[in-house]
Amino acid sequence: MIRWMFALLFLCGCQSVTDGAREQFSHDHVCPLDRVEARARPELKPSQFGAPSTAPKDVAADPGRLELWQAEQAQFAANDDAWGEIVEARGCEVHVFYSCGHPTRSSDGSRWMCTVESRVPDAISKW
Repeated sequence: MIRWMFALLFLCGCQSVTDGAREQFSHDHVCPLDRVEARARPELKPSQFGAPSTAPKDVAADPGRLELWQAEQAQFAANDDAWGEIVEARGCEVHVFYSCGHPTRSSDGSRWMCTVESRVPDAISKW
């Protein structure tokens, strides 16, 4: 049974989220893969990295419109959080956070797509 499970994992080529982030980091920063460290940060959510948004003045002045705007913002955050995981990576004197997820149209569904989070809130602890 264990051999069968190992063979299945080998054949599907499943990649861990940290391996996906390490590969992306290596590519983005021209840093040898053996010099890249990555760790999953399950306590963080992709929505935490978005720019804080405030409702436009005309929307904020109308309680009904403000309620609708807030519900839309909450749905956007929930979609981001459902799609991705946060991974912290460092190497070659660079430190970044990535939001990683499986693309819906991936050829094999086993690879991770990682995008750098350009805005890191001050409250988030770093490696």
